[in-house]
Amino acid sequence: MLKSSLIKSLVFSLLSILFLKLMTNIVSLLNFNFLIKIGTGYEIFNNPAFEYPILKDLRNLIIYLLCLLISHKFGHLFLYNDKFKYLTAILGITVAATTIVFQEYKGWDLNLYCQNDLISSVLNENLNIYETEYKDIKPGLSPIVWVSLNKICNFTIFGISYPSHFYWVFIFGVLFSIKQGLVNKYIDAFCLAFCLNLSFVHSIRSANYGFLLACLLAVFLIKENKKNSYINLFVIFFICALKIHYLILVVIYFLILNQHFQFVIKLFILNVIYYLFQLMVYQNSTVNYFETLIDGYLLSELEIKAGIFNPVTIQFIQRIFENNLLNYSVLFILTILLYKFSKSKETKLMSLSNLFSRNKSYDMNYFLLIINEKNINLVIFILCFVPIIFYTLGSIFGLGKFSELFHIISVVYLVFNLDKYEKNKLAI
Repeated sequence: MLKSSLIKSLVFSLLSILFLKLMTNIVSLLNFNFLIKIGTGYEIFNNPAFEYPILKDLRNLIIYLLCLLISHKFGHLFLYNDKFKYLTAILGITVAATTIVFQEYKGWDLNLYCQNDLISSVLNENLNIYETEYKDIKPGLSPIVWVSLNKICNFTIFGISYPSHFYWVFIFGVLFSIKQGLVNKYIDAFCLAFCLNLSFVHSIRSANYGFLLACLLAVFLIKENKKNSYINLFVIFFICALKIHYLILVVIYFLILNQHFQFVIKLFILNVIYYLFQLMVYQNSTVNYFETLIDGYLLSELEIKAGIFNPVTIQFIQRIFENNLLNYSVLFILTILLYKFSKSKETKLMSLSNLFSRNKSYDMNYFLLIINEKNINLVIFILCFVPIIFYTLGSIFGLGKFSELFHIISVVYLVFNLDKYEKNKLAI
């Protein structure tokens, strides 16, 4: 049974990639202006959100709120069937294909770690490599991960290199992880892979593997919560070793919500060994790495003035108050209030994760942890359907800075509606 399931997930993932490749060929042939705009996010990125007319921005925010109101009042008319998912999937594959074909800036995160001239500096005791920049991107990975990525960058087989084909490897892993470990329906996996929080399109642009890691993390956290396994432990450790800020989520998930203390202790020991090893091999760079973290890397983010691509709660608050003490006080109060009104472990996780403010769209997909058969349609509607609609229209007509609010409002909406929706579905 398990073998059959693995084969089906594998075939589904491969066919989806072939379909995406076919779509890129069709898009290239058509070369329509509106497809170019969607692929480049033209009106979003070429016209900064802060320069977008305020009245139009308010209009978009009102439309977004109306979408949520319709979902709240009339969700029973469409959320209990899969029809809206097919439009979501069509838009998702269109955005993905056009981004691959027309995007001029893909790969900026990966390219930073592919620079060979920086690798020799890892062992330099007189140089802090974490003060370097590449196209306004600063490094945030530990030395051993940096060196490993660089070796992968320079590995070529049959003329194919990882940097130039990143998104094909990436989407296969995402599709397979979601279908095999999280959902049963193919359409659900398709929507989540291509549309969740606009993660795939953002990953194509940045070549950041955060979405894939978030998918794997969700799968193995759920596995470990059901049955203890050293395989689960080492996979989760490996993911956290690649992105240290996921440790915060794991602690919240196991220590606070599931009281799995032994797992957290084991994970902590593995991380201590791992970073002591790095300290022995790359002493200066490892010290500089932790200095970077202490200086605020875990709680800060690259400021992108592209609204909808910047769903970091603390940054939106910062734009209002411009005082760090006040900013974090407001964030803390909002988080506590959300947590207080949360009823299930799933909604409590969503609430607490707002303290985890380094939340790029591809990193925040630990929201996959809240998905079950009862709420999947609501989650896809709020975190897939609505974002892909706004991104598609925004690429053609523009979006303002208030689009940063979309995600924040969505989180609040889900906290207050997930439990209610699940109860209503059970009653039907």
